[in-house]
Amino acid sequence: MQEETVEQTRAATSNERPTMNWNVMPFRGIRYNTDKPGGIDKLIAPPYDVISPEQRDEFCAKDPCNIVRLTLGADKEDDSERDNRYTRAGEAFSRWEKDGALEEDPRPAIYVYDQEYALGDRSLRRRAFFAAVRLEPFGGRILPHEETMPGPKADRLRLLNACPVNLSPIFGLYADPERSVSSILDTDHRRPEFSFVDYAGIKQTLWKVEDPNVHQQLSRAMQDERIYIADGHHRYETALEYRDRAAEAEGGLDPADPRNYVMIACVALSDPGLVVMPAHRVIGGMPDFDFDRLLDRLSDKFDIVSVGPGGGAVAEELLERMNGRLHTFGLYAGGKARMLTLKDDATTQANPAPRSRAWKQLDVSVLVWLILEQGLGCTHEDLSHPERVKYVKDAARAARLVDGGAYQVACYLNSTRLDQLEEVARGGERMPPKSTYFYPKLLTGLVMRKLR
Repeated sequence: MQEETVEQTRAATSNERPTMNWNVMPFRGIRYNTDKPGGIDKLIAPPYDVISPEQRDEFCAKDPCNIVRLTLGADKEDDSERDNRYTRAGEAFSRWEKDGALEEDPRPAIYVYDQEYALGDRSLRRRAFFAAVRLEPFGGRILPHEETMPGPKADRLRLLNACPVNLSPIFGLYADPERSVSSILDTDHRRPEFSFVDYAGIKQTLWKVEDPNVHQQLSRAMQDERIYIADGHHRYETALEYRDRAAEAEGGLDPADPRNYVMIACVALSDPGLVVMPAHRVIGGMPDFDFDRLLDRLSDKFDIVSVGPGGGAVAEELLERMNGRLHTFGLYAGGKARMLTLKDDATTQANPAPRSRAWKQLDVSVLVWLILEQGLGCTHEDLSHPERVKYVKDAARAARLVDGGAYQVACYLNSTRLDQLEEVARGGERMPPKSTYFYPKLLTGLVMRKLR
């Protein structure tokens, strides 16, 4: 058995055919050489899709090798097919490898990752493990929970073609009610590869586990587990398309080809540090917008209550009063705030979308149908255009965007529950975009994985 384990581990990063059909594999991670001056804290960043242009500049200024230069490079006026932010990312990655800023671990590993953070008066810890997970179409072991949009997928595919590396982990969730996986991860680890407090005050710790016996135990425990995509739907679909194009062009891929796998950071659904926050919406691009007319249009479906004074402070009051109340939302515009509660919960089932009862019951489904579409006239396409609809985690920031005139109304909602995510995903459906905001985000730049 030991020989089989070692052979299987080696196959994770070679062209050898695996002796067992493992779905979750160790891999040889690409990591920053932290012996170089600067330190890991100046090299990492949050995922590309939550970074503003201003934040991108701030991260790039920290270090010439900051990961944002790869994941979210800046466009230039003279960009061409041969020289653009995607090709520059590929060239930078190769240069950093050559210069020793990036190094590949000598042996396959599973990477155990802890994030310790404060939320209100609570101290929480969330544990993940990085592994290479076998790619397969959605609907089997891998289940999505949100809709995707073509623009981000095209963007990530161009980056993957120019820089064939899993630069940041997809965030996956798995059920572990008996803690069979967690108990494997809880075994004693050696000294961490690094442990530091990041720019947001979150303690980040990473261990490397090279023991083939642990790899085998973990792979067996995860063999038939469903993995729900929490964050990274676009990157997962892009990895599938990248693999399929390669298989077609090359007449098929060896089962052990690294393009058959994608890097996922897996977290147990029962992890006490797993927190889901809402992604609030701010809406703009409405030249004739009138808040009172909007409220009149919504008054036949919702009970509407005035809340507090205007400004950022009212956002917190709205959320406090909304918390835990089914189908209750907050609206803020023109210095006025209102709390809206659906008069009859049965109204949800009149939603014309050909979806299940569970999907129609989601707060985010009600918000999109009755408030965004019927109330504000947003189309499905509008939901993917940031000038029309912007998704904001920070409630006070949403109010500031409205007060500053960049947008006209902020729409607040409660968090989607994890049991709702599971039910909708198991039913083969997807929630509207940005139905969840998992906090904290997984950092990008801790571990990378080459596809060639």
